[in-house]
Amino acid sequence: MNDSSKTTKKKRTDRINLHEVLAKKSFNHAVITTYSFDPTFFEEYCLVKFNSLSNNGNITVITDKGTYEKAILGPEGYRPKQANLRYLFHPVSVSGVFHPKIFMLVSKNKGRLLLGSANFPRPGITSNAELVGCYDFEEENSEDFKYLFQGAFDFLVEVARRWHGEALDSNLQAISREANWLVDKKSIPADQEIGFIHNISVPLWRQIISEIEGPVDRISVLSRYFDAEPDILDRLYNDLKPSKIVIYTQNGINTLNYKWVKHHLVSGGNVDILLCQYKDEEFPQNLHAKAIAIEAGDKCVFAYGSANFTTPAMLQNADKGNVEAMLLFRHFSRKDIKPERLFDPYKTAVRLQSEGMLVFEPREEEQYGQNHRIRLLEVVLVEERIWFRAEIPEDIDYEKIRVQLTFHNEARRSLSAMHSHDNKYDCEISCCPHNVVSCSNWGRLKVLS
Repeated sequence: MNDSSKTTKKKRTDRINLHEVLAKKSFNHAVITTYSFDPTFFEEYCLVKFNSLSNNGNITVITDKGTYEKAILGPEGYRPKQANLRYLFHPVSVSGVFHPKIFMLVSKNKGRLLLGSANFPRPGITSNAELVGCYDFEEENSEDFKYLFQGAFDFLVEVARRWHGEALDSNLQAISREANWLVDKKSIPADQEIGFIHNISVPLWRQIISEIEGPVDRISVLSRYFDAEPDILDRLYNDLKPSKIVIYTQNGINTLNYKWVKHHLVSGGNVDILLCQYKDEEFPQNLHAKAIAIEAGDKCVFAYGSANFTTPAMLQNADKGNVEAMLLFRHFSRKDIKPERLFDPYKTAVRLQSEGMLVFEPREEEQYGQNHRIRLLEVVLVEERIWFRAEIPEDIDYEKIRVQLTFHNEARRSLSAMHSHDNKYDCEISCCPHNVVSCSNWGRLKVLS
């Protein structure tokens, strides 16, 4: 499920390679909105390797104020070096978090728009399980999705109006002057099959359910992040009275808790929580996609994008919650969408039946995209030992480093690391119980101080 989807008249879900999509074509302008941001990866890799950015003279990165401050105030070696020189780095401060994920690439007569769940650091582009839509525009050749570009650009203009910055205004004005098709609204279709929606003024949930007619059979949700309290379940049930609500998530990395398992709609059978696994070919992936599908008869309203299944994302606007963006698919049949196949592509779902089955992470949104003070450089598995090399800040005692192994079945093991020299370490994994994990089946390694 890693990346999807180009959409035509009939929705099609394909696996796409975000790296290739960003690397192939060149553009004159770029606007990127992202919650997580890795300045080193962006400056040393993306600006060099991606043709869409390498010769681009007008690049803007808009991010949450908290992400911005972590970048510019972080360890010196990881601070942005080309911000506001090679590209504009603009923060947005809201009650929740600034969370949309939009990559808009534009030239005079063409454009490429990517919108979905993927942030711009390495995991979002290369390794997470994401849902991302890729849309192309070319004047007089491919103009079907011109209105989506215009909706996304209107959103960016509104962001600049609310969270003002002269440099941001200047960059957007430069885009509209060269790419006049972004602001020419003469040919907008009256009945749009796919809509760009955001919650700056109106909550996403209110916009999504405005499309619903008749009794609802099933609501399917795909998310990794959840509220500490499961009150959002009551809101969905009270608004639409669905016969069933099904939540698809991944065990071990979600932020569910035992309150969700004990909620009366779950214990009463109205809500099923399905624990799934995701992969790209044979490589395990961390779920990061966010989507919701509402089925009524043979019709299905479907939305995906940046919004997790949380109150600040789905039920509030920018004044009280997050800023989010999604694509809303309106006039589609259930057989075109097939939520169960899209949300659980490898048919791995196991129904959560007891508290003992649930393994969850602390509630730290987008934690895999954040910069960490310890930087892991190299990992090698040799028989029953792991050798690794890492950059350790001077204020951390390098003799007290530990590692946390996370296995493909989401079991964990914490091990002591022995320091050899030049920030090189090794740890023995023969102590891992074989009835719990296979030592050859470890999936993630985290270095801890």
